[in-house]
Amino acid sequence: MSGSSEKQLTLPIPPLPTTAGRAFVFVFPFGIERAASEIPPMLVRVGDLTCRLWPPHVNRADANFDEAVDYERIPSAPEARAATQSIIRLAVQRVIPDEADLVIATAMRVDVYGAGSTEAFRHAASATVDRFLRLCRLWLRQWWINRGHDGVFGTRRISFEVHPSGEPASLDSQDEAVIRPRLHSEAKLTNEHFQLVWAALSLGGDSPLSATALLDSFYFSAFGERERAILDTAIACEALLREEADHRLSELDARKAVPSQPLGIVEKVTRRIYGQPVAHSGMIAGLQRLQEVRNALAHGNASVIRNLPEISDPAALWEVQRSALELFRWAATVVPRTFPDPLLAFERP
Repeated sequence: MSGSSEKQLTLPIPPLPTTAGRAFVFVFPFGIERAASEIPPMLVRVGDLTCRLWPPHVNRADANFDEAVDYERIPSAPEARAATQSIIRLAVQRVIPDEADLVIATAMRVDVYGAGSTEAFRHAASATVDRFLRLCRLWLRQWWINRGHDGVFGTRRISFEVHPSGEPASLDSQDEAVIRPRLHSEAKLTNEHFQLVWAALSLGGDSPLSATALLDSFYFSAFGERERAILDTAIACEALLREEADHRLSELDARKAVPSQPLGIVEKVTRRIYGQPVAHSGMIAGLQRLQEVRNALAHGNASVIRNLPEISDPAALWEVQRSALELFRWAATVVPRTFPDPLLAFERP
């Protein structure tokens, strides 16, 4: 947590439960990178009920998103089936980052206590986990959370040589799993981060549209869906400026401060919101380019869109995404902020 977020906070910590409760276990279709070291559970109040929030855990010993291949189910011609099934069962190598203190958590337990029906308990557990995951995605910047692990690991797993008939040419298979490009600023869930997310949860924090859209843009770019990534990047920046204007200005002044297509005049817009303009020339140029590309996607014809470098070149797409990320980081530091302000999650590279 930053200097502005390290102030002593008075958190609403519920007392320890004294009555029996009900435990719920959630299993996710994505992984949360967390430290292998122990993380203690935390208590959080949800209406009239108390939830004990256990840290996400590894659901199965082999649940590292290797997605081990079932060789007996690989389609092949009947005459080649036996040979195909005799391929050495070579386990797909782990495709998570090679760190000693890192596991992929795919499940989570929540205990609920208090006076209420089973349905009320279910609602409290589900609502708590839903918001916990959104806050995890925000504060850890693990953009695949709530979206699926395919954007990180892809879907290719193995390859092997074949004869023209389709029969395997060797008894060997090759690992094809890869990790797709990352932001290089994702944080794994440690005890410190777990407490940070718990504190934000306890104080009513959530992930705003701006942050959700920015993280979605990285998710879609990992899939190669660059048009969607560009649109989400533009939405993220426009939503950020509108959220900040709504927070800092009167309703009338906020409407005047952020016109349509604000990224083309981002210096003027940020001066109206913060009293000072964003001054980084590279960021300004990148945001202006983002506005141009966004408009071309929304209003251009097929030939115009096809010739956009941001559509054909991942490096060009990253340049406009990086400008957006720099805007978030600039906004996080241009004025003092206090936890649980969600922009603090982007303060540090």
